[in-house]
Amino acid sequence: MSICPICGSEVVPRTSNKLFPFCGQRCKSIDLGKWLTEDYRVPAEDPVAEEDLRAAEAVASKSKRPVRH
Repeated sequence: MSICPICGSEVVPRTSNKLFPFCGQRCKSIDLGKWLTEDYRVPAEDPVAEEDLRAAEAVASKSKRPVRH
């Protein structure tokens, strides 16, 4: 048996439950509401921030090299 991700009750298998992995319509609707109100979020990295970090690291590594006069 599986566990409903919303209420924690037991869920019958997918073959007998068209709402799987939820135990019922109420829990399925609660889950949809959480996605729509952005309570759930898919983590993502900001590509601009990542580029800025790499550029800063490159500048820092260049400044550590010995200076020739």
